Amino acid sequence: MNLSSNEIQINASDEIIFKTLSNCNNFKQYAPEVSNWTSTEDSCNFSIQGIGDVEMHISEKDPFSLIVFHIKNHQIKSFVISFTIKNNHQSSFLIGHSKVEVPFFLAQMIKPPLQKFLNTLVERIKDVVENNAITTSS
Repeated sequence: MNLSSNEIQINASDEIIFKTLSNCNNFKQYAPEVSNWTSTEDSCNFSIQGIGDVEMHISEKDPFSLIVFHIKNHQIKSFVISFTIKNNHQSSFLIGHSKVEVPFFLAQMIKPPLQKFLNTLVERIKDVVENNAITTSS
């Protein structure tokens, strides 16, 4: 199952967005309600109520344009989230994509919450990046 978030405009450079997203230590700022958080620059582990333990690591980085995360969980065969960043002069566009391999009978059940999660995630990334840009430029 493939999903894409809404494409959003962020008032920051592609470099700032990339640097924020490519450090897993930052992910907790925009992840949904998580517990048992541990992280390094390239990976993180956490728990989400109703889903369980999650392992996430960065599997690909293309400076200032793409970051790919592989996510492991005992309920999901394969889960990949990628973020594409497009420079637009003084701002940038961000879109999230996910590819999930789950049993067919689960796909329709998890599609709506996963779509909501992806859209919420890019909105939270926008908020974090723009608020950090304001804080660091003040």
